[in-house]
Amino acid sequence: MRTTRPIRSAPLMPRLSVALLCAAILTPGAAWAQREFVDLPERVSPTTESAAPMSASTWYGYQVFVADGAAVLFATGAFSADSATMGVISVGLYGLGGPAIHLARGNYLRAAGSLALRAGLPIVGVLIGKATANCPDGKFLCGLGNAGYGAIVGLAGASLADALFLAWDSEPEPRHSEPSRLPALTFNWIHGTPTLRVNGTF
Repeated sequence: MRTTRPIRSAPLMPRLSVALLCAAILTPGAAWAQREFVDLPERVSPTTESAAPMSASTWYGYQVFVADGAAVLFATGAFSADSATMGVISVGLYGLGGPAIHLARGNYLRAAGSLALRAGLPIVGVLIGKATANCPDGKFLCGLGNAGYGAIVGLAGASLADALFLAWDSEPEPRHSEPSRLPALTFNWIHGTPTLRVNGTF
């Protein structure tokens, strides 16, 4: 005679415990995924879209000083060797060296300002030096020493003003890059079903 044993169903509480445990594990993971991956483009896009310039401005006045220093060396050689050729080179380097440097960097207005400074300040220096000589009327050659000193001051002032105030590259315009193409991952629960979405430009 066979004896039948009643089939015992699995207790309900352990199954509920396992379900709650899985939900507790998966729910924070879903929230973390949504928080971390969805916010990723928002953290990346400000840096890529703002794209600040590498440097506000660049000073290249040392190049102007080098050109003017070469002009002084040629002037010294012209006086010591009584060479007209070296004198012409000296005048050319001083008058056109600074403007040529500005033109090479695309700063056309600064090149014009450099040329105006180099042509105008020495003349102003000569006139001021001549005026301080207190020469009597009718003596044109009087006060040449003061005029020479005024010319030297004007030459040095033009060189310093050119190198210190004009020899700056203009600030570059901010470059706006394309929007971020990084994918955005979204992990949600929809009607009890886990759903993973990938949003982005491909």
